[in-house]
Amino acid sequence: MRDLERDLVELVMKRPQECTDREIDRFVRLLLAGGQVDHRNLKETVIAHGSRLAFAFVGDLIVGIAAVKKPARHYVINVFQKAHVAIHAVYYELEIAWCCTAPEYRGRGLCRRLIGRLLNEVSGRNFFSTTVATNEAMIKIFTGFDFEKFGRVFDGRSEPIQLLTRRVNLDERHADGLAPKIKAAAKRFVS
Repeated sequence: MRDLERDLVELVMKRPQECTDREIDRFVRLLLAGGQVDHRNLKETVIAHGSRLAFAFVGDLIVGIAAVKKPARHYVINVFQKAHVAIHAVYYELEIAWCCTAPEYRGRGLCRRLIGRLLNEVSGRNFFSTTVATNEAMIKIFTGFDFEKFGRVFDGRSEPIQLLTRRVNLDERHADGLAPKIKAAAKRFVS
């Protein structure tokens, strides 16, 4: 991205509760335009499970988004189970998710900048993410932040999905003390 264009992009981080209804609606609209998410209850899911939302603004226009998401436990176990690494779900409760850039702004490093800001804001934690297995650009962005491909590629809604993980805290477990229950549920999946 040229320096002038970089200067025109403002990155903003907010908790969903700090966002206006208009910002949430625009976040969801851009996310839906990307075509990779389930549209059912998406706005409610963003509000309930979004921990930090990242926006790239050009003036008043939102041109890129990403988030730290704290998904439901069953979702985490399901993702790791599909990748045939369910036993490892216990180490991950945060996901880098909902990464999307408006088509006319792609290839300018916005997604990389948004993910970098999110990882800096919520540092020292283990993260996972999923992306379309053939999306080399996203995989390159994630591996640039020390994520690794993890487990097997699995069937998504319309395309194969790759799980990626970034484990920086070897002692991290789910904070609410449910780790033994998650581990037991994960063992049932792989048995």
